[in-house]
Amino acid sequence: MNLLLTFTNTVSLREWDKIGILDREVLLYKKLSQKGISVTFLTYGDKSDLLYSNRLKDINIIPIKDKTELKTLPFIRTILFPPFNYKIFKNIDIIKTNQMGGSWITWLLKILYRKKIILRCGYETYKNELYEYRKLAKHKRALMRLLFLYITEWISYVLANHIIVSNNFDKNFIINTFKMNFNKISIIPNIIDTKVFDRIPTEKKAKSVLFIGRLDEAKNLENLIESFKYLEDYTLDIVGKGHLEPLLRSLVEKSKLQSNINFLGNLHNSEIPKLINQYHVFILPSHWEGNPKTLLEAMSCGIACIGSNTPGIKEIIKHKKNGYLCNFDSESIANAIRRVYEDTELRKKLGYNARNYIMKNNSCNTIVERETKIYQSLLKPKKMFQNT
Repeated sequence: MNLLLTFTNTVSLREWDKIGILDREVLLYKKLSQKGISVTFLTYGDKSDLLYSNRLKDINIIPIKDKTELKTLPFIRTILFPPFNYKIFKNIDIIKTNQMGGSWITWLLKILYRKKIILRCGYETYKNELYEYRKLAKHKRALMRLLFLYITEWISYVLANHIIVSNNFDKNFIINTFKMNFNKISIIPNIIDTKVFDRIPTEKKAKSVLFIGRLDEAKNLENLIESFKYLEDYTLDIVGKGHLEPLLRSLVEKSKLQSNINFLGNLHNSEIPKLINQYHVFILPSHWEGNPKTLLEAMSCGIACIGSNTPGIKEIIKHKKNGYLCNFDSESIANAIRRVYEDTELRKKLGYNARNYIMKNNSCNTIVERETKIYQSLLKPKKMFQNT
């Protein structure tokens, strides 16, 4: 079986490595390769992406910028790539997108070469933009973007032979909004390397809470920071970067919380397991999420996790069983932190059950098995995966 993964628009292996997520993003495909599936990456990088060949072992790499000499706009170069590179695609059985962004390249591959297409949509862009548009009442330009996203996603969903989403909320949204067949969509959550993200014996920070993620509107960081007005004896460590950082730093200064809030910047993903294990409590109070990897990684490390009562999170966290749910306001966040931290028995139970949940639902073996079943269902018997 030959699988081609098309990268998200403009993304390269070099960029994944630069921001410290390369190992996390290629984990699934390394495991598939070990199972006998021939995997090829179609990236938006240049020849520098080929330098990762040894690191990725049996995975083939095709950087679009290295394979074309067309001096034109990146979008046009992408559109022209499939028609002039039949040899690259002729032996491919299944083409899978990494995300919705850049999915238009699969439109051409489907039309020109009649390939089977799996559309992975870990982040439902139209749904989240629609929520933000309604919440913030944006202007006409935002409305035009919504229209563009709707048309793009509708074409992608219609042409796909199968759709993979990370959570039930996105699945129902796609069915209801784009009128897709229920059986065409599968839910496969993010894969977690449970051997890497595991309990690591280390000294815990006293009364300290950890947040990891982008510093943007979705993460509800303003209310998280405000909650520490009620938690004067606690500290919050924020890992991540984003356009809201100046505003958040200003809020910390204005609220006189400099001794409570620490901005740690970006960290390489390989540093995250050891960091997580230094805390008793992890928090993700987002307005909306899909299947948040940082939450899953923290749960895999066996620490107590708090999340907001929003669809992408409450599908993972079962209140007071494997995690703790709070509302979006600062007082509710503060109450949740104090409740989880001060109840030692509850905290231990949440961490233990969180680890078990990840082992059952997000481990490498579980996700690889579910992926290969979808591949098998799309191919004729003579091309089916032989090792399962």
